[in-house]
Amino acid sequence: DVMSAGAPWEPQHDTWVAPHTIALHKDLLGWIPAARKYVAAPGSTATFELARDAIPSAQGYQLAQLPIAGGAGTFYTLETRRYAGYDASGRLPAEGVVIHRVNLADLVPARVVDADGDGDPNDDGAVWTPGETFTDLQAGVQVRVLSATATGFNVEVSTGGTLPVAIDSVLAPATMG
Repeated sequence: DVMSAGAPWEPQHDTWVAPHTIALHKDLLGWIPAARKYVAAPGSTATFELARDAIPSAQGYQLAQLPIAGGAGTFYTLETRRYAGYDASGRLPAEGVVIHRVNLADLVPARVVDADGDGDPNDDGAVWTPGETFTDLQAGVQVRVLSATATGFNVEVSTGGTLPVAIDSVLAPATMG
């Protein structure tokens, strides 16, 4: 489970304590109510609050699912990680939005989108923070992290056909892994 390999030893509990499992697995188990899951329509743009997943508030979505153009059973998921509960400081590399590329047909169905390209899902590159944008032109998906809120992050998501993207040599590449 992405983000769980970073479990630190905690003497007060006399054990290793991992952060929460990823939102995709919680959703597959039926733990995320349909009303707390945003499913983007192809060719749409929306702005909303994505609430932290570990200790969900009464407001905002716990999970967002963005379709990948032309991909049956493939999509991106978004979730927010904030320091709370099992996601306490020291158990997460940073607070922010975590993006996974999902292919339900794969043996490992979810892979974190790692901005720094080092393949480590437990470092700062696996967390997207305010002012950062993830774009997958081929899949027709863009995610902008706009701002932090008291319980999560405001995000703007665009899917196939609605991407207001400008390409230049300053954009940092992102890789899955």
